[in-house]
Amino acid sequence: MPAVKRAASTNSVDVPVKRLDAGTIRKYIDLRKLDFDQVKRCSVKCTPLEVYCCLQCGKFLQGRGARSPCFLHAVNNSRHSMFMNLRDAKVYELPLNREVDTARDTLLQRLQLALQPQFESDRLQAFPQNCTDLVAGKQYTNGFVGITGKPQLVNYIVILLAHITPVRDNLLLCKQQEGTLVGQVTQFVQRLWSTTLLRGHVSPEEWVSYLQVHSRDWLDVTDPKLAFNWLINQLIKSPLQDTLASACRGEIEVKQTSRVVPFWNVTLDLPTSSATIFKDGREVNDLPQIQLSTLLQNKFDSDTAPYMFRSLPEHLIVYYNRHSGARLPFPVRDRNQTMVDFPLTVEFPGNHRYRLQGNLINDVVRSSDIATDDTNHWKLQLLNTNNDQWYEIDGPLVTAREQELLFLKETYLQVWRRV
Repeated sequence: MPAVKRAASTNSVDVPVKRLDAGTIRKYIDLRKLDFDQVKRCSVKCTPLEVYCCLQCGKFLQGRGARSPCFLHAVNNSRHSMFMNLRDAKVYELPLNREVDTARDTLLQRLQLALQPQFESDRLQAFPQNCTDLVAGKQYTNGFVGITGKPQLVNYIVILLAHITPVRDNLLLCKQQEGTLVGQVTQFVQRLWSTTLLRGHVSPEEWVSYLQVHSRDWLDVTDPKLAFNWLINQLIKSPLQDTLASACRGEIEVKQTSRVVPFWNVTLDLPTSSATIFKDGREVNDLPQIQLSTLLQNKFDSDTAPYMFRSLPEHLIVYYNRHSGARLPFPVRDRNQTMVDFPLTVEFPGNHRYRLQGNLINDVVRSSDIATDDTNHWKLQLLNTNNDQWYEIDGPLVTAREQELLFLKETYLQVWRRV
């Protein structure tokens, strides 16, 4: 006789595991209605406790007991009988309240992986890889997927960090810490790199919802350096600290005092004389340009440079400062629009050779009203090292980009990997 399973909610009864045939299972499932990226909260009682997803309509409902929203939903709606627990991915048939054996059903197993992606350390070396989404059967590349919802700078910062290999591997293999910021970041990154998505894009809705409650101000930050430093300061309070330190932290020496200080990112100041020139920015040729090598030499590698590198990390984060720090009436319009000309491989002071991995750009939307400031429009350019192809993530859109044209946009934050 099969083992008896005890239902977790109140007013439930002990029921055996049930093995259903594939045809029966499929008539209870509508893939088009499912979305596991939503905040996991009961749509009736607004509670996050003991929540299930109806696999026929996609509603999130609580409990399995006789008076629970799940039970009543199954009783009152034909074919709404299959429910997946959003915490442990077990599947139950209601109103009979019995667990469904998923061991021999590939569709249910795939749905479980869509909810809770699984990763093995020996397979991460092959990432990124071509995948197929479950709903439409379309191809996508994990790690290079579009982001739905309102575009926010902090989301692109998370994606940029998720392309630093040691950080990515740590987050993919660690267990989620529920109810914490690190847990939300982990879940978001695991969806980004999932090979078993329902659709070829992800939503940061749960992560953003967490920030709205605990760190709302950071959703509206418009300075990539502030967003990056804030996120790093949160993550180093977690077990991720050692991984981040070994991958991204370096040291510089202040020449005037011989003091050695650690850094998480290197700030390069653009020439101030260009901040008030060519405000329209209509043509790239109209804008002042400067070489990355010149910026590095001026700050770190000349007799008059105020600093020198003492140690460089495996992954170097470079921030281009386009704001003077003064409070301006139109901070976006009055930004420094100098174009930075950078190669894809560069030698940093000390004969350290680095290759560009990620490039955060701002494709500013100009205001038609002179009394209204321009609007930031962030995009992220990432290198797929398996085929040397660059891709640009612009919200839900993922587009291949020519590497020779990357410097034609206003770059703000870059990730360089030592080669």
